[in-house]
Amino acid sequence: MEYVMAIVAYPIAWREWAKEKSKPFLLCFPRWITPNLISYFRILLTAPICYFLFIDQVFVLAFCLYVIACITDFLDGALAEVKNMKTAWGKILDPIADKILKGTIFTFLIYTVFSQWAVFQVVLWANIGTDVITAVSALAVSCWKKDFAGANKYGKVKFGCQCAGVFSVMFQCVTLAFIALSLSAILGVCSAIKHLRNLS
Repeated sequence: MEYVMAIVAYPIAWREWAKEKSKPFLLCFPRWITPNLISYFRILLTAPICYFLFIDQVFVLAFCLYVIACITDFLDGALAEVKNMKTAWGKILDPIADKILKGTIFTFLIYTVFSQWAVFQVVLWANIGTDVITAVSALAVSCWKKDFAGANKYGKVKFGCQCAGVFSVMFQCVTLAFIALSLSAILGVCSAIKHLRNLS
């Protein structure tokens, strides 16, 4: 269990290091660029990413846009901390933006790319299901404690695994995508359990 926790904690430590190093850059952001605006931008990116990935199949553009979307997931939280712009709505909006982006992509994958792959469909539905469960359990904790429960360490690593899974699909590395998305589903369960334990 100690090794598992070490693996989970490593990306969190890297994220904190990146946040510290990016402070000078984040402080240069104009005041009108708020963390919530960045989260809204991530939601808007969902449509062109899905279009270029599944309809027009311009994978280079889909890849670039998805990289930008992943970066915004880091930026909104880091900017809120660095410039002291945390809001209750921002804590809710950030995970909503993540789940809209990932849920839409996973749904497209289920009904297009992996329509004949039953095992892969199970993994993708598991990711969608754990995202929903995590969101509901986090909301329950928030209502109980009167303070929104942000993503825990399992949830943050889960997002990284899901990003890796989508990138692997873009590069047609099916095995790697399966491993990354299976791991993200397991971490999603761990994240939901941790939220539920906070209710006690």
